[in-house]
Amino acid sequence: MRPAPGRRLPPPLRFVVVLGVVIGLSAPAGAWAARFLQFEAISRQQGVELVADGKLVLRVRPGMQINGGVARLADELNRLAFAGLKPGDLSVRTVPAGAQIVVGGKPLVTIDKASALLGGSTPAGLAGGWLNNIKAVLVSPYLVLEPRTRVQVPLGEGRTLRWGGTATVDLTFATGDANVAGVQLDEAGASLVVRGVGLGTTSLTATVAGDTARLTVEVKAWAARVGGPAVAEITAPPLPADDLRRALRNAALSVTRPAPGAAVLLGEPRGGGSRYVVPLKAAGDGCFDVSATVPVDLKAVTLPVPTVRQLLVSNMPERVTEPATLLRERLLGTAPVRLLWHHVNSCARALRFAVRVANLGEAPARLHVTESASGPHDDEIFVGHQAMMRFLGLTAQGEGYLLNVPAGRVLDLYDVRLDVSDIVSGLAQVTPLEGKDLLLEVLAEDAWPTDAYFPPVPDRLRSDPPLTPYRFEAAKEVALAYEVGGAWGFYSIGRDFSTNLQGQKLFGDYGVLYTITITCKNPTAEAARCYLTFRAGGGVARASYFLHGKLTETGLLHPGSEEVLERLDLKPGEERVVKLVTMPESGSNYPITLTVRN
Repeated sequence: MRPAPGRRLPPPLRFVVVLGVVIGLSAPAGAWAARFLQFEAISRQQGVELVADGKLVLRVRPGMQINGGVARLADELNRLAFAGLKPGDLSVRTVPAGAQIVVGGKPLVTIDKASALLGGSTPAGLAGGWLNNIKAVLVSPYLVLEPRTRVQVPLGEGRTLRWGGTATVDLTFATGDANVAGVQLDEAGASLVVRGVGLGTTSLTATVAGDTARLTVEVKAWAARVGGPAVAEITAPPLPADDLRRALRNAALSVTRPAPGAAVLLGEPRGGGSRYVVPLKAAGDGCFDVSATVPVDLKAVTLPVPTVRQLLVSNMPERVTEPATLLRERLLGTAPVRLLWHHVNSCARALRFAVRVANLGEAPARLHVTESASGPHDDEIFVGHQAMMRFLGLTAQGEGYLLNVPAGRVLDLYDVRLDVSDIVSGLAQVTPLEGKDLLLEVLAEDAWPTDAYFPPVPDRLRSDPPLTPYRFEAAKEVALAYEVGGAWGFYSIGRDFSTNLQGQKLFGDYGVLYTITITCKNPTAEAARCYLTFRAGGGVARASYFLHGKLTETGLLHPGSEEVLERLDLKPGEERVVKLVTMPESGSNYPITLTVRN
């Protein structure tokens, strides 16, 4: 059999011998001896050299310019040699710029006068010398392997090694360690499939009559494998941009499986409508790097409106003086919770503030989250008010997103860098939909993770860690009545603080949702006007509230100042019922007094 390298053999003429890890292609007796050919660019002190068969082909001295450089020339010659480049295929021609070495009428390299002068020659003379050297290495039959020096194979996958050139010869392949890499000719007998059997490095030896080439075979795992499909589920679109970003990135991570010890980095999502992509990169020791874009479909879903009965408050201490766990509470079954946080970095250095969920269970978890955060900032009333207004608006519309947390992993719901004296404030409504044994933590820490993937649950959380006593009732129902001509009606929001089962007092009732039903009666024979007002009683404050279903905010209330919320005009004998919904907001000074008068 006389197999021509790189060509498909007719089935009757193909003969493959497989013995252990040795694969041979047979050729008839008297076949030409050949050698393996490879052009290489090597940097030396006197310039960059083009070398083949251990011989100098040409040297580009400092200051000489050839189009694309020596490395590009080496790549192009290797490509042409693989296709069977022969000495007669090359020639020299003069051009206005100097001289060119051409292949099939196309320029391979151009030498101008200035470069030729640095080489001590003319353009035509230098091109002719280089041409002769290239022809000399092409005279005898040769083989070119692709890849030329190294075969990188992912574990469990195969990579193709091909050969080309001008030789028709016996060609044998052998791997040094069959436990790392196996070899098998493809069906056409024109290429070799190198398969990654086990992690490690071995050699692949190619032998012809007269020469041997040895390639390194590296078998590694991918730093990450990306499955699919990735779906980001949201409720009541459109979402704010930061929430959409979090949902898309979580969906991309949920279909990603990194190798042990590998780090995953995510880029910014791109796209619109219902179709997005999230750029992903993964790298790790002993792994092949991964660079991919993960397609993510955006899907709107409808969930029941939750009734939140539990409030978790992270505000004790308000001023963080060192890295610490500020809150740690369990999520109980599928019961939704409201979380409020408000902290100042009073440490002597920057801290990373994070709100996270740890899945201590053995099954994946899914959460519905509505989150609003503000800061870092230096105005505590501002950050508390901004967070509250956004949160009340989002929850009223049912907006939110679903997040996945793999078993035994941790998910940061929110994180931010706090420099010294920075203030951060926020609220989140978290509803577990799937999964058990979930832990919610608020932390200030020195760690600055660079990996976007879900980190494993730390050992400190695996053995029934202590919880913080900051769980309170999340809502209060209040009734307030007023009759025209009678005593004014008053209710002081936040004065009657909540106390939990551990005796912890929630002064100001921050984060507690007040639903106040106000009944105004006019028993007189004349029309009357009633006023609903807020009066600041504990210091400077702002308030957010729903009245007639509309979200409204007060201005900045100074101590003792009053702002009218509503004017109710009552006919003689008329009774009106008004519902006001509000929540004491972080940073402001409570109580605030609701007054009804005429």
